[in-house]
Amino acid sequence: MSRDDFPSRTGHAGPMLPLPGAQMEGHWEFDYAVIPHAGDWRTASREARAFTASLRAVEADAHAGVLPACGSIVDVTPPEFEISAIKRSEDGCGMLVRGWNTTERPLRVHIRPGKKFARAERVNLAEERLRSLRPGRNGEVTLTAKPLEIVTVLFKG
Repeated sequence: MSRDDFPSRTGHAGPMLPLPGAQMEGHWEFDYAVIPHAGDWRTASREARAFTASLRAVEADAHAGVLPACGSIVDVTPPEFEISAIKRSEDGCGMLVRGWNTTERPLRVHIRPGKKFARAERVNLAEERLRSLRPGRNGEVTLTAKPLEIVTVLFKG
């Protein structure tokens, strides 16, 4: 691992152990994104995460059902509240939406799932109920996220 033939250093910097392949030599490819923006780091950070977190699709068998021409699994406003996870709840009976307030101020957040659910509740990371939320007519819930707080909402029914 160590070498003793550097002009900037005499002797070894570590043990003389042969480690074939440790330098990961070979052909490598990288993707870079340049994000010009007039905002702060949060604006660029949101775009960077969109670049690195590609969409994953899962193929399903053909089955009956009607879907709208376009739609969203969940709509969230304002954009300073970033969604970090959307998944089926651990008990399989609901949809979990997790996100975080990227600002250093309290943020009024509106979360509207693409499907209307009868109930919603704030839960912790272990999906344990903290308190009930009242969905509006369109299924939207409104809550306040503390500065830099992670928020998890479980939609059921």
